[in-house]
Amino acid sequence: MGVSAAEKSCHSLDQAAIQRVWQDAFLGQVSLIDSFDNSFYQWVVSLPVFSLGSWAETHQYPFSWYWKSPNNDPIRYALGECASITQTTQDLQSTMAEAEAWLSQSDKDLTIISAISFPEIITHNASSLLEYHAQCIVPVFEFRQYSSHVDCIVTLSQSLKSRVNQPLSEFISQEWQKLWQQSEKLMNSRPRVGSVSWSCHHSEWMSMCDTAHQRISGSDLEKVVLSRRMSCSLNHSIHPMTLLNDLTDTLSNVYSIAFSQHNSTFISTTPETLYKRNKHQLKSVALAGTVPRGSTSNDDRLLALQLINQPKLISEHSKVHSMIQSAFTNLCSSYEESSVDVLKMTHVQHLISHFEGALKPSMTDSDIIPRLHPTPAVSGHPLPQSLECIQKLETYSRGLYAGALGIMSRDYSEFVVGLRSATFKDGTLDLYSGVGIVPGSDPDMEWEELNLKLLPYLEWLNYP
Repeated sequence: MGVSAAEKSCHSLDQAAIQRVWQDAFLGQVSLIDSFDNSFYQWVVSLPVFSLGSWAETHQYPFSWYWKSPNNDPIRYALGECASITQTTQDLQSTMAEAEAWLSQSDKDLTIISAISFPEIITHNASSLLEYHAQCIVPVFEFRQYSSHVDCIVTLSQSLKSRVNQPLSEFISQEWQKLWQQSEKLMNSRPRVGSVSWSCHHSEWMSMCDTAHQRISGSDLEKVVLSRRMSCSLNHSIHPMTLLNDLTDTLSNVYSIAFSQHNSTFISTTPETLYKRNKHQLKSVALAGTVPRGSTSNDDRLLALQLINQPKLISEHSKVHSMIQSAFTNLCSSYEESSVDVLKMTHVQHLISHFEGALKPSMTDSDIIPRLHPTPAVSGHPLPQSLECIQKLETYSRGLYAGALGIMSRDYSEFVVGLRSATFKDGTLDLYSGVGIVPGSDPDMEWEELNLKLLPYLEWLNYP
């Protein structure tokens, strides 16, 4: 569920108690903050419980990250950059290994927030290379909301100390106070959509699909995932977290994620886990193949039967399944996989199968991510040919749409695929959706699936 009315008021009701607990803890840390000489310094304050999702609606911060998983893990909300890496790279493994080095430099429970774009393909000396835009950030403030309390984890670094022109204790005190000075209140009413533009209209979509089918029938391209962007100008601004909280109220089995930086916010209500790592245990899912939910329980059952029996949908899923199977063979000393099942969401149903394995001792997150991102569920198969087709046919850069977003730490990491997503920037809301094109795909049906995947956003906007 999203943010209830009781949750929405609890942060203001508890502010005085929160400030007292913080001040008592902070005063005991001042001398240590200003004198630490390790790479990182960290302390944890346990605060009275309050709603992070509601509180986030009051912030306009240079960098923030919100993360709510579909299970009972703590909700996370992070602000400020303690240490960061931003690279456009053709060696994603090295970039992630550079971030992993922070974990070995500290005995603290560091959290590294990562956002990795959907790749572009670069041809160099007759070779095809994948190029990513990758960001890895250790936040200054990380809040974790449990049922009974909220932990505030404050992390400082030597690089942060060198960037601020004052004692770190003064800096932290000032930044803390900023968090509780509410931004100018944005309008609560839902915005109306003014003008709308599309990366492709229906006639152009039909042409794109025709070209994709020609490529599939005439080469070794087996599947390509084509997408569409819908850009909506809004009649007034609204906080991105207001939209995300409202969507979370209505959707089931999804992550709720917001990544805000430089006046732009990417939000995702994705159902797709890229992977979870718990020490040396690795989990992932193959998620591909889509049909709508039925209007009655019988219709829903019949559509689910169609999902598990239609060759086109089985083919879509099998491409993803085979790729993850290959990755687990390389990454794990042993693994198991489940049979194919149906994942029922609010508006759609997907084919899903689960993988779980024991990582080889030498394997880390920097090995896992390049082997799993992107999967054929968001790109196609084989990868180089599908990316070439995407870049030829799509008229925009995907950015974080269909990218990999997640958290890394020493003992636990979790990444998702940035689907069911949107970007807020300069009064415009960009909405993204994509579908897999394989032999037998019907372009008109795929167009309807593009619309279906946007339905939660369109209902929220009351569009059309």
